[in-house]
Amino acid sequence: MSKIKDMHLSPKAFTKMRNLILLKFYDSSWIKKYSMDCSRHPPYHSKVHFGEGLSDLSDKLRSLIWLGYPLPALPSNFNPDNLVELDLRHSNVERLWEDSMHAPKLKRLILGYCTRLTKISGLLKSPLIEEIDIRYCSSLLDFPQLDQHVNNLRDLFMKGCKSLRSFPSDIHFEYISSLDLHGCRGLRFTHSSGLPCSLRSLCLSDCNLKEIPEDIFCFPSLLHLDLSENHFEHLPKSMKQLRNLNCLKLNNCNMLQSLTELPSSLILLCASDCKRLRSIPDASEFAEIIRYEGYCTVFIFTNCLKLEAAVGNMLEQLRKYLNKESGILDLCYSGSEVPEWFIYRTEGSSIKFGVPEWHKLLGFAVCAVIAFEEYCYVGAEDELDDFGDEDFGDTLEGLYGSASKAELGLIMVFNFGFTEGMYKGRSISILGFNSAMNPVREMSIVGGTVIFRLARGYAIAQTNWFDPASGDAIVGYNITIVH
Repeated sequence: MSKIKDMHLSPKAFTKMRNLILLKFYDSSWIKKYSMDCSRHPPYHSKVHFGEGLSDLSDKLRSLIWLGYPLPALPSNFNPDNLVELDLRHSNVERLWEDSMHAPKLKRLILGYCTRLTKISGLLKSPLIEEIDIRYCSSLLDFPQLDQHVNNLRDLFMKGCKSLRSFPSDIHFEYISSLDLHGCRGLRFTHSSGLPCSLRSLCLSDCNLKEIPEDIFCFPSLLHLDLSENHFEHLPKSMKQLRNLNCLKLNNCNMLQSLTELPSSLILLCASDCKRLRSIPDASEFAEIIRYEGYCTVFIFTNCLKLEAAVGNMLEQLRKYLNKESGILDLCYSGSEVPEWFIYRTEGSSIKFGVPEWHKLLGFAVCAVIAFEEYCYVGAEDELDDFGDEDFGDTLEGLYGSASKAELGLIMVFNFGFTEGMYKGRSISILGFNSAMNPVREMSIVGGTVIFRLARGYAIAQTNWFDPASGDAIVGYNITIVH
């Protein structure tokens, strides 16, 4: 489709194709140019036109992939009984089919960026469904009805569904580990019991939340929680019961005034641009969080202008609770002065002081006042041998740089080099923003060597294991390439 300007088809273009099982309209040039998970790209304009509509599609269709499907619905006489995959992303579709029609064999439903879609019918009898992608379906009002015994659903993408009014509470999503509801401002969360208890990552940022449900503790496996850009004034006391929570994001919560009852398992707390935040946990609670030797705990309070005094007092008291088993604390907050209890002072980027030989050194406390417009840190090159599957083998090398003042985010520039198999000696290049504490991230393929020079695509990175004490991690990359 990338080499075709426009195609005008008659309503009966597919009428005689009775045995058609695969129909795919794909624009590789548009896919290369725009990431499929970016909300800011322009709408896709279909090159296929049906001036008088479409009257027929084969009832034997198993896979229907149509980027930018131009019509408001599929043909009224289309029977989806054999349909396994339906991908209509970036389409003009407003509905799929009538309520009485079902797709019993459907496994993948991809409707991302269908901004006119208001209703999804016919999934009640789709027990095999594995993936539902309705991200940025901004007109969709209700989540599609599913059988409560759906057992295979593993991937659910709902980001940017700003008109969505409810989330199903009677379905068992036992295999869903990550859920991103960013921008679903129409949802009302009076309690958390409707969400999958198996979640390890939950994003509720920009969901217009005025309070956090008290039963938030019902996610015993939760590692990552993003509550940024909401309107609550405080966190519930039950938050402390999230005993496995490593990362908590509260950026741009402009109504947040106090921050207490934090779980002791935290490794990263991001609370930048919380304009009204005045109080934080006392020194004893902070000491509980950083009690483990070898752990590095990061708290970020940039642009929390009313917090300077509270942080200064907490730091001064914190010294009383630290011991040789305490971990490392990195703290960033707004201020213009080094606290008075820091004895050794200087201007510039270095300082020298002596330590008595008899002194039993507990550790170092270092404070610096800095001003910056942008922040960038470039790390060292790293290489991992035989990283990948046994058929091809590969090495990974590159650079990373910190890319955010608000969270642990990296700019990654690295190569995958194949060391065995048919692609031996070739490599592909990956560039992108890596939000390190998110369990699943997406980065772009931007070329490579030899046959991959013009390669485009994307890499889905998923953290399978992470040791916060050592910083070691096992990350899997699922790579899709168009070249």
